[in-house]
Amino acid sequence: MNFCVAIDFLFSGNTLESKNAPSLATKKSFTSQEIQQITVSVLEVLAYLQHLVPTIIHRDIKPENILIDENNQAYLIDFGLARVNSQDLAMSSVVAGTPGFMPPEELFNRPLTKASDLYVIKNKPVKNLTDEQRWFADIKSRCNSVEVITTMRNLPYPQTTKGIGYAASCYALAGRIDLADRVILELPDNQQVYAAEVVFNIGHPVADAGDDRSAGPIMDLVLRYWPQNYMALYHAGMSAYVLDEYPKAQTHLERFLRIYRRQDSWAKKAQSALDRMEQNIPADASFSIHH
Repeated sequence: MNFCVAIDFLFSGNTLESKNAPSLATKKSFTSQEIQQITVSVLEVLAYLQHLVPTIIHRDIKPENILIDENNQAYLIDFGLARVNSQDLAMSSVVAGTPGFMPPEELFNRPLTKASDLYVIKNKPVKNLTDEQRWFADIKSRCNSVEVITTMRNLPYPQTTKGIGYAASCYALAGRIDLADRVILELPDNQQVYAAEVVFNIGHPVADAGDDRSAGPIMDLVLRYWPQNYMALYHAGMSAYVLDEYPKAQTHLERFLRIYRRQDSWAKKAQSALDRMEQNIPADASFSIHH
């Protein structure tokens, strides 16, 4: 069913309008011709943004942010994470976007390019999932402390690097960090970071939601195999602070500040936490919700 949606940014005059268009995430079947029309329409929108002066990089291209009208015309919404660049595209101030849809340069804090918004178009079919994603979608609701052991035994995970990453994520969500660690260790040393990347993508929303008791151990697991992940350092440090584990919190947050080297709200929050710990002041609500 179509519904009326407020467009955050409409390209004809930058005005706020309403469109009778559902999001691409709405369950619906498309013909191959319709898929081609939608893809071309999305690319036209991105081309328009990239030819603006300065260029606009959306940074959160996903089905929920693409609206499709009855003519298969695409409308891009939610520019809350967009970056405006007047010269070379700089590194983002923080890993941003939706896990599973972010390009590698966003995850690894590398410079964004005009191709960054195209990553999801190239790598995410409209309705097809990889074997690993399909396996995780089937098992995710049972990634809890009661069901995880039996479920993992009955639904073996794909024996690929990403499959192992999803298996570790399931164990981690269930609070079985020991088993998640054991699964990642099945991989050669040079592939373990890619499994950790999957765990980070799955665990990051937990950290953003302020679930410190669950997020801290998940981020600690990520850091064992991806020690340079500054957002994992930040979340692990802030979670440790909230849980009164000051030595661990100080180690993580000091390392975060050494790697991050920016003066923004994230750095200020980390420094504030360090200053408060020096004075033995415990965390309050502002440190435990939406770090």
